[in-house]
Amino acid sequence: MKKFVELPKLQPGDQVAVVSPSGDAAGRFPWVYELGLERLEKDFGLKSKEFPTTRQIGASHEEKAKDLMDAFADPDNKAVLATTDEQLLELSRYIHNQAIKLNQPCSYPEYLGKRKTEWVKPQEVLEFFSKKNPNLSYQSFIEKSENKKLPESNLTIDGETEH
Repeated sequence: MKKFVELPKLQPGDQVAVVSPSGDAAGRFPWVYELGLERLEKDFGLKSKEFPTTRQIGASHEEKAKDLMDAFADPDNKAVLATTDEQLLELSRYIHNQAIKLNQPCSYPEYLGKRKTEWVKPQEVLEFFSKKNPNLSYQSFIEKSENKKLPESNLTIDGETEH
């Protein structure tokens, strides 16, 4: 039986591959993805190497598999990081929970279908939930993490309380 090889700790200046083998969140939400890349560089001193399908919406399984295999085959890559749709959902949950707890402006009412704001586009996230009632499913997803109902009276935008 083969033993696992213990890899060296990443060091500033190391190159890491970034791939999206199971989703296209990086293409749908590039600002979130770019923030992650910025953090890799600024906080950890790592250089990222993006692969062709990382931001590509609708890439085939074959294309994504090629990127993943190429990432592992490149000897300059000291690690391979994979973005996933699950990361997007957890980030969305975290952002909404934190904003509500701190009574900060947030887009939670748009995700629940209770308010329309032109520049807020919750459809991409809501596609992961019930086709019959994605707003209610998203609300359950958010509230499940807190094991309590979030107070709607604290929802704000531009400093004004929603009732």
